Amino acid sequence: MALFTAANIYADPVYLDCFVEDTPNVRSDFKVRLDESSGKVSHSDDRLTYNADGIWTADSVSYKHVAAGDRLVPTVIGEIHINRSTLKVDKYVIIVYPDQFHEPDHTIGPSSGFCTITEVAKKQF
Repeated sequence: MALFTAANIYADPVYLDCFVEDTPNVRSDFKVRLDESSGKVSHSDDRLTYNADGIWTADSVSYKHVAAGDRLVPTVIGEIHINRSTLKVDKYVIIVYPDQFHEPDHTIGPSSGFCTITEVAKKQF
């Protein structure tokens, strides 16, 4: 008698080198590590490095970073969406103003670009 159980099969973590064009002739480069088995995304660029929870679908991976503001400084939310087939990437920036500014939230983007899969050296430890 055979017993079958359902199991999720995940790929090894994927390493990407990505870029988006924020404005014409202004390019932002960043690196991403996608680990579907843990649901985590690691992002690094020349200004910051962070880990985030990824939102995984059959077609894309999305994640965000929130730089919390206060009553005088707006909150800035960066969202990244990567197409799993084409490796096209879209970046959005959402600015949430404090109530006393009487300003509506403002979305910038998308800034678009692409990623390439990168091979990483085998780790010794």
